[in-house]
Amino acid sequence: MKKRLAALGLGTALFSTAAIAGAMENIIGNTLVVSGANGTMRVTMAADGTYTSDSGISGTWTAENGELCTTRSTGESNCVPLPEDAAVGSSWDSEDATGAAVTVTVE
Repeated sequence: MKKRLAALGLGTALFSTAAIAGAMENIIGNTLVVSGANGTMRVTMAADGTYTSDSGISGTWTAENGELCTTRSTGESNCVPLPEDAAVGSSWDSEDATGAAVTVTVE
């Protein structure tokens, strides 16, 4: 994946640390299941810095300073801590764009 990201010119543009780069390599192309009081959404992060969801929400993402930041196509943005050990099968507590508590699971 590092070679693929570098070939796209994203090796340093989207990632500020090796640990976050490793976490994103485990997430890109897999599904993030975001579950909370407002329901469940399935999100796919693409290597080109975009994301889409099964609820019609899409936008762009970056990973820097230990955080995953998203900006919706409608303009709202949000940054949340990204665990360095994020990988398929892992889960962590986070917040959605409204600040509501959610659980994120990588599938």
